[in-house]
Amino acid sequence: MGKPAKKRRDRPRRTVEKPLDVNAWLDSLPDVPPTPAVDDATYQDPDALLAEVIDHYLGSREFNGLPVGESAGPHANAEKLIRDGLIQLVTSTDYLNTHIRPWVRDDLDRQVAELKLVAAGGLSGCLYPTPNAMEAHVPALTHTHPYRDRMTMGGGALELAFFDLAAVEGYVNDPDFTFEFGDDGFRFSTAPDSGENDDDLLTLEAGYAYDHTVDYRGDDAIRRYWTAFLCDLVGLPARHQTRLSTFERDSKNLSPHPDWWQRLIDGRWLDHIGPFTKILSELKAINELWNIAFDSDLFATTDRPRAWGWVLRPTTGSWNEFIHLTDKLLSDNLQPKGLDAAGAPKTDAKGNNIGTLGRLQELIVASSSSATPEAVRSVLEPLREVRKERQAPAHKIADTLTDGNVVNNQRDLLRDVAYSLEAIRAFVQTHPEVRSAGWKPPIYLDNWRWL
Repeated sequence: MGKPAKKRRDRPRRTVEKPLDVNAWLDSLPDVPPTPAVDDATYQDPDALLAEVIDHYLGSREFNGLPVGESAGPHANAEKLIRDGLIQLVTSTDYLNTHIRPWVRDDLDRQVAELKLVAAGGLSGCLYPTPNAMEAHVPALTHTHPYRDRMTMGGGALELAFFDLAAVEGYVNDPDFTFEFGDDGFRFSTAPDSGENDDDLLTLEAGYAYDHTVDYRGDDAIRRYWTAFLCDLVGLPARHQTRLSTFERDSKNLSPHPDWWQRLIDGRWLDHIGPFTKILSELKAINELWNIAFDSDLFATTDRPRAWGWVLRPTTGSWNEFIHLTDKLLSDNLQPKGLDAAGAPKTDAKGNNIGTLGRLQELIVASSSSATPEAVRSVLEPLREVRKERQAPAHKIADTLTDGNVVNNQRDLLRDVAYSLEAIRAFVQTHPEVRSAGWKPPIYLDNWRWL
């Protein structure tokens, strides 16, 4: 009896896709109407053109400018409005995206000259009403959204508003908001489970700002503020706009943090980090090395505490809170089991029990042929100073006082702590297991700034 015939499987037939006919695809696309011209044939008098520019600006979703279409005709009306300071031409030489006006400028000769290039198709550009034009036409302002009103009146999208840092204290301490401190700024938003309605949700990214007449490296009290772009403030709910506006400061002598500005405006990838990131990165690096050498973490956590950042008010109370959080990241964070794994002594030369910092000191001294107890104590002294500072207010009752040097003190303490952790990391790097593993620090770890 022969073998039964194999059943034939019905397999889907392969279809070979035809290569895309680009020309046919382009032909199938709907025709895009050309951008209307703003020449004298389209708008026969300046008032008609100005009205169209204002209507487009106010009617668009994000205060966009009226695009300038190509035309060989005369543009005397547009040129007159520019010369009269009633409209502003933003071209791709100003800003890549001409559909938003970054700043209000009065370089009238350049605008008139570039209008011809835009009309000829050599540049892209849009027309915007100036603050002078908006004041003359008196639009209906809400008075409940001060920053939207400011944009309505012809403000630039990337203009900066400056504020006292006290304005954000409520957001830091309110669980209905998430607040993320950074080295050069911060971000806060409505918490997902806050229960707020959609009309009251907010998100804002802001940068630190400084009085640039004070040398941040010197002994004079550093004066700090914060800043945000007008286009980001525009979208905040009314009550938040009104509240923040009461904390706004005159911009004279104030400058945004250069790192924040370079990231958001210049679009740069920074090759350095700030002091808070430096400390957290050193904690992570030490833990990584400790695991290579001793199969254990030295620090219990490397997460950033919610309120650990530059103080919002220069007061003794803010300083004490900062010290408390810093000590929790340092001495309080040292794990006895991590020291046990490394074989750190539990007693000193006299047989006295010692704490975690003392154990770390004894470990470094015992593991090094050249480090003296005095030298190691000096390296770890910044961590002990933090502990002393934390313990000092615990034993006395005192009113919170203004102290203009708090930011300077923060700067100096962060610098010293960072160098101390860097020295601990360098010590663990000498362990044979670490050398065998070929571990190298990230490039940014040793490239950081104090402020």
